Amino acid sequence: MSTSTGKPTSAMLDSWTPENPGASLPRVLFGWKQNDQASMPSSFWVDDASYLRLKNLQVGYTLPKAWLDRVGIKRARLFYSGQNLLTFTGLYDWIDPEAPSTSSIYYYPQVKVNTVGLNVTF
Repeated sequence: MSTSTGKPTSAMLDSWTPENPGASLPRVLFGWKQNDQASMPSSFWVDDASYLRLKNLQVGYTLPKAWLDRVGIKRARLFYSGQNLLTFTGLYDWIDPEAPSTSSIYYYPQVKVNTVGLNVTF
């Protein structure tokens, strides 16, 4: 695993070292070493990138007219809207399955957006 392309993550703490030969990840490399077996492309990094993502959710509730007549309101609606709320995947939490593999260094991650509002008509 080369760390020359970005900041190492905590997942690298279980990388192979002579003191940790049973690690779940190969050794961490700093740069590319020609003719080094650990620097060669490997199927170790090929993963099942199946995922399920809740991209958009919108729910609303219109308050009963009987409640609103007392205060002089014609209509009131409470609502919630959310984007990119949940992602279920077998990958590490810091890996976005929608990120392009070729330019992941410059990829801006999915942003979670939560909006709560009230529409009132007098």
